[in-house]
Amino acid sequence: MTVAKKRRRGTVLDAPMATTCAGEVLFNVTHLDGMNDLIASIEKLVPPGQQLFVGVVVPIELRARVVKELDDAVVDVVGRVGTKLQRRRGAPP
Repeated sequence: MTVAKKRRRGTVLDAPMATTCAGEVLFNVTHLDGMNDLIASIEKLVPPGQQLFVGVVVPIELRARVVKELDDAVVDVVGRVGTKLQRRRGAPP
């Protein structure tokens, strides 16, 4: 279960980890020892040149719209790329 810690300008989720569409596994820095300051945590944990993603949770009232938009986009991509895969493998178009 995810717990949110109240902050002055919003909440910080207490979920210990998350996964991404790209298959990355993310750890919540607030669960690591001594990681109370976000900027200090970033400087300590992210080596130069390594990628960093800072995001926010999509509000529940927008999640259905986001999923619908993603679904529409994926259908479009599969439609365009799928025909190229079929041609490449010699399958009838």
